Amino acid sequence: MTLAQRSSRGARVAARVPVSYSFSRAGTDDVDLLTEHRIAMYRAIRRFPPSIWPEHRRRYRRWLRSRLRTGAVVGYVVSGADREPVASGLLWFQPTQPRPGAPQETTPYVFSMYTRQGHRGHGLATAIVARLVRIARRRGYGRVVLHASVQGRSVYRKLGFQRTHEMRLILRRAPGRASRAGRPNRS
Repeated sequence: MTLAQRSSRGARVAARVPVSYSFSRAGTDDVDLLTEHRIAMYRAIRRFPPSIWPEHRRRYRRWLRSRLRTGAVVGYVVSGADREPVASGLLWFQPTQPRPGAPQETTPYVFSMYTRQGHRGHGLATAIVARLVRIARRRGYGRVVLHASVQGRSVYRKLGFQRTHEMRLILRRAPGRASRAGRPNRS
C-alpha cells in the first residue's frame, strides 16, 4: 500500500507501507493499548523512575477515554500480519486561546506516536501522521503542531513540519521525575 500526502509546502511525500500492515481508527476499546504505547514511547525517549507509571497509567487512561468518546482525540492503531498492534498515534483538538489569523479555538496536536521495535523503518509513523494531518485538513484547520523527540524528527520533516522556537520555564519539577542524567531531581 502506498500513501501519498502533500506536505504543508506542497511537496508530495509517499510513505510505502507493506501490505501486511492494517490501519484502524482508534476507539475507546483501544485505551489500554494506547496507554501502554504511550508509556513505551516515554520509556524510549526519556528516563522516568518506574514508580511514576501506575499513577500516570490511571490518569492518562481516564483522560484519553473521555476524549476519544467525545471526538476531541482521534487516532490510528496499526496491526501487523498477525493482527497484533505494533504502532499508534493520536491527534488532540487541543483548546487554545483566540489569536489573529486562527479562527478556531482549538489546535490539532499530534501526540503519543509509537512504533514497536522491529516494525520501525517501514513508514508506519509517517503513514499515521499523514492520516492525522488529513483529518485536520478536512476539518478546516490551517496548521498542526507537535513536540518531536529526537528520534521522530525525520518523520515530521519528511511531511513538511518545521521547527519552531517554543520556549519554556520550569517552575517546579514533577515529583519523581528524573533529570537528564537519569537521577531524580531534588527540588
